Amino acid sequence: MRGSGFTSGAVASFGGLQAATTFIDENTLTAVLPALPPGWQDATVSNSNGDSYTARSLFQVLGGQPTPAITGFSPASGTVGISENPIEITILGSGFADYDAVEINGEPVESAFVNSTSIQATIPYWLTGKTGSVPFTVVSPYTGSSNTLSIPLINPVPAIDFLSPTTLVTGSSSGQFNVYGKNFAAGSVVQWNGQNLRM
Repeated sequence: MRGSGFTSGAVASFGGLQAATTFIDENTLTAVLPALPPGWQDATVSNSNGDSYTARSLFQVLGGQPTPAITGFSPASGTVGISENPIEITILGSGFADYDAVEINGEPVESAFVNSTSIQATIPYWLTGKTGSVPFTVVSPYTGSSNTLSIPLINPVPAIDFLSPTTLVTGSSSGQFNVYGKNFAAGSVVQWNGQNLRM
């Protein structure tokens, strides 16, 4: 304990319970905390001459703290962004608390506590430019890390807007046309009536 006016023989009490106390100097005492119930506790120092001072609600005793566990994500997967924008997801699980941190590969990321079963988190933009998976961990300062669970990043569903040209000559042995749309990715294949076309 740090303060002032301590004298040899001073005794510290916490939550009304006397603690084994060692005098270091007029500004410092060390004490062994007694078993205390959860909640905010007063701290009192009583000098041998009868003088005493009480600091109200000086510190908080926490009850048993849960260990976080991740069970899934909402949505269950993320979509790769062409412009590499961050992706907002919700981590689902149990034992979450408002002081927990969210990490990807050991690095903290932006997050917001919702309740004991969900935390909102952001996949940074530099991780959203290609398919793969992103491993999440929730870390409690009191009980340690949760399991690590990965959310997959997948390509968006392609969509066709139009073809050019829009007509082909009947009976021609071959024809060439362009497909225009969005969300095309490297390795995409064009099919005609279920058959892959040469590209």
